[in-house]
Amino acid sequence: MIKNTFYEFESDYIKMMPVKVWHVGPVSLRNRDADDKVVRGGESGENLIKHCLNWLDGEKPGSVLYVCFGSLSRFTCSQLREIALGVETSGYSFILAIENCGDKAERMPEKFEKRV
Repeated sequence: MIKNTFYEFESDYIKMMPVKVWHVGPVSLRNRDADDKVVRGGESGENLIKHCLNWLDGEKPGSVLYVCFGSLSRFTCSQLREIALGVETSGYSFILAIENCGDKAERMPEKFEKRV
């Protein structure tokens, strides 16, 4: 079995697998192809990545939660709002990577971005 992961991330799970697992990840779906940039956010997407990496560089190692359910997960806007509030309440710095579920006002709790 080939998995888009790495051993250190899911070692307990991988040890329990009844078949041999090859770790080939993390493999990003993001290309540098111009057509792909348009589909995945264009230059503004590139700027967001740079902004996130700069922010991460200023945080202590091991202190940031990364919450991502993958591109196959589907949540309602109300579920995403609850997840966002839960992560915010944790008190940890975090990156919440989510798929769109409508316009920005529907996805996130009121004034969420300003608070975090």
